Amino acid sequence: MNRERQKDLVVLVADVQQEKTLETLLTHRRSALGIRNLTFDIFRHPRHDPGVFNEASDFLVSYISSHTRALVLLDATWD
Repeated sequence: MNRERQKDLVVLVADVQQEKTLETLLTHRRSALGIRNLTFDIFRHPRHDPGVFNEASDFLVSYISSHTRALVLLDATWD
């Protein structure tokens, strides 16, 4: 895929709370945080935290050519 058509960021999260929080930060709160306007996709892993922890690279490999960067989020309280 042409780099000019790539999205800036793909994000893998464990649950809907993480998804909505990050979506709010990257859209509604971005100027207050000094974040430029980004194109992004956020995905919830179907196996939540264990899936994110154990399978993030497998999940995200298909986005290598369509996104410039990747971000993986885990809960701080997750074992």
